[in-house]
Amino acid sequence: MWKSRMVFMLLGGVFFPGSAWAYHPLATEDPGTTAPGHFQLEWGNAFILPDGTMKEVNGYLQLFSGLAPRLELDIALNFVYQQHQTEGPGRDFLTRGLGDLGMLLKYRLLGEDEEPYALGIDLGVLFPSGEEEVGHGGEGLKPWALVFARAGRGPVRFMMNLGANFESSENATMIYSGALELALVEEFLLAVEGCGATDWRSGGGNDPVHIGAGAVWGLTGWLGLSLGGHFGMNEDAERFSLTAATNFSW
Repeated sequence: MWKSRMVFMLLGGVFFPGSAWAYHPLATEDPGTTAPGHFQLEWGNAFILPDGTMKEVNGYLQLFSGLAPRLELDIALNFVYQQHQTEGPGRDFLTRGLGDLGMLLKYRLLGEDEEPYALGIDLGVLFPSGEEEVGHGGEGLKPWALVFARAGRGPVRFMMNLGANFESSENATMIYSGALELALVEEFLLAVEGCGATDWRSGGGNDPVHIGAGAVWGLTGWLGLSLGGHFGMNEDAERFSLTAATNFSW
């Protein structure tokens, strides 16, 4: 489950005050960073339907801190409101609990917010602080790295991501995505994307691919809303998931 979720959860988020430019509610990371001395708090939720029926509802709280020009520190805690599990015939039950704690450093190597090209990198780690009953915890840290790029000026932008997470010394997963964004007005954004993950050290066998679409609405300079959905494109992917988030900036 970790690999599929990693495609569109806990990769960090950006919401620029007064503008709808952001990658949320999709997976593709935007090169933008929080301004030095400023903060954002995001509360997001995901509704997972792996086989067309609701199997899990989870969420996260994520704090974004602007440390310096182009440098951002993110801390996120995810949790499971409800997870449906099956252990043999007639043994269905629900679980809930805290997920792992994540920490991320994001640095924009090239380009400012208004420039047509930008390039950056994420370096993050998940701490095994969650509860095993909901598929978190376990042994050891889970680091990941992600390179992201953006091209475009005005209302249309294209972004690409390529990275990897390392669940163990024997198991690593490549993460990839691309998104096209269209700002209808400054405060309202539409986006579509393709994203996925693939084994590259453990021999494959779990390679989910999704397509997604969503919208971001900047209600005020300090409050933003986002809503999106992902559809599974192969048998390794969850059939459908719905994501929604509220972002506060100061």
